[in-house]
Amino acid sequence: MQHILGSSGYVECLVRDNDGTERLVTRRADSQDRITVIDQQNETRVVEAKAGAVFPISILGWHEIESVADRSSARIDVLDRVGDPSVIREALAKIKSNIDRARDQLPLLQRHVRRLDTSLKQLWELQRKRSTLQRLAEGDLSRLQQQYEWFLLTEQRISAIAEAADRRRAEIAEVIASHLDVQFTEPLDSTPLGELSDLLNRMVESGRANKEAESSAIASVDGGLEAMRKSAQAAADALARAFTEFRDSVYTPKVNALPPEDREILSKQIQVLEDTKRLPTIERTCDEQLREMQVLAQELFNLCESICALRAEIVTQRESLIARLNSELPGIKLQFKRAANHEARDRFQNSYGSEGGSIISFVDSLTGSETYDRLRQLFDKLLKMSSDQDKWDVRDTRFSDEMETERWRSRCKSRSAGL
Repeated sequence: MQHILGSSGYVECLVRDNDGTERLVTRRADSQDRITVIDQQNETRVVEAKAGAVFPISILGWHEIESVADRSSARIDVLDRVGDPSVIREALAKIKSNIDRARDQLPLLQRHVRRLDTSLKQLWELQRKRSTLQRLAEGDLSRLQQQYEWFLLTEQRISAIAEAADRRRAEIAEVIASHLDVQFTEPLDSTPLGELSDLLNRMVESGRANKEAESSAIASVDGGLEAMRKSAQAAADALARAFTEFRDSVYTPKVNALPPEDREILSKQIQVLEDTKRLPTIERTCDEQLREMQVLAQELFNLCESICALRAEIVTQRESLIARLNSELPGIKLQFKRAANHEARDRFQNSYGSEGGSIISFVDSLTGSETYDRLRQLFDKLLKMSSDQDKWDVRDTRFSDEMETERWRSRCKSRSAGL
């Protein structure tokens, strides 16, 4: 503009209002903060440009007009300026913030899904083995299996008690013992300290009494723990003798008396029992990992839902502007096509070729009317999954091992608008 107008040039625009009256509006290059308005009666008034009290208008160069004709984003920009552009800017800023948060959370969600998928496969294998136990449990074989199980579980419990007692004995002195050092050095001279000396001596005596009490308490607790450990050891020894008696006089004779096919069933029972001892632990682990995954999926679902709501607000704003323009310009019929601007999306796909196309094709394959609605449905599917094998299916959510989310995250970092 400086090159075209110079230091003293100006721009004039003759405006005809709906009632037929005309105004000449002038803005000078050497006085850009003021606008001069001359009406049909040659009356002149000057207004501040920043007040926006004349009329909303855009003066475009020819190349800008061509840009509006060729680029949908430029047409949207002009449309937003007809209304209050701050409304759109605020909504777009919130959308970008939500996209950034979702993009940062996505790799964490994938790691949780992969970890949970691995744990669930281990859980299902143990459950399958445990169900095999139920099918094999018949008659005396079931009773033998139950007796064997009792010995194993009791042995584990006794060992845990003994280990806990030893560990507690090692910790108890550190936990209870006071580290207060209640003693003082002698004064530098023989000057009597009177009442202060008595108070200091009382503190020393109190500290000595406290240490004696602590030592007595520690000794008492340590003795109790030692007694517990000895009791556990005695029980373990008795259990070992009882198990040996059970194995030699009950288990082995009955097993030897069984037909070969029954011995095979019993051996499978015992082996499966050994394999599935960790089943409760794996179940708790899977439940905890499922909750963690669903917390992340819920957050991503909420972010997508917020983005969908903000996009709906933008569409409502733009459709309202289109309706207003159509009512004021009877000879022109404008139409707003939602989600028709694929410029950023095409740029993303062109940048990464087949990989970009694969990501876009995956998103398009999801159910939903638009991209973020589809992604919202994706995270909703994760929310509804459970640890049951027939309800856990991440293959069509693209969260299985073949999807490299970290690479996707880095490549999508500056191109979130494409989706």
